[in-house]
Amino acid sequence: METKAIQIEVGATLDIDTVGSLHRQICDAMDHASDLDLDLSAVVNFDTAGMQLLVATALACQKRGLRVSFAGPRAELAAAVASLDLAKFLGAWPVENANHEVCA
Repeated sequence: METKAIQIEVGATLDIDTVGSLHRQICDAMDHASDLDLDLSAVVNFDTAGMQLLVATALACQKRGLRVSFAGPRAELAAAVASLDLAKFLGAWPVENANHEVCA
């Protein structure tokens, strides 16, 4: 089986208003990929709906046997993941960003 990686660039906003369309894009990618890479480097605004989508994506990929990675989260997003203790669900979360503080 050929490995097909699909990269999705997440926009600046990952919230209740954007997760629906992003969810459809992720589901479509999961139907055609063996590797899914979410580029989070542009995300500056997010809410719990966005966080929930990240966790749901990781769990769905795990269930399907797909590899998922989350690339380039900014310090604020990484800090939110850490403070909500979500990294354990996001298997491929970049460890180097896991302990950044939002306010130092």
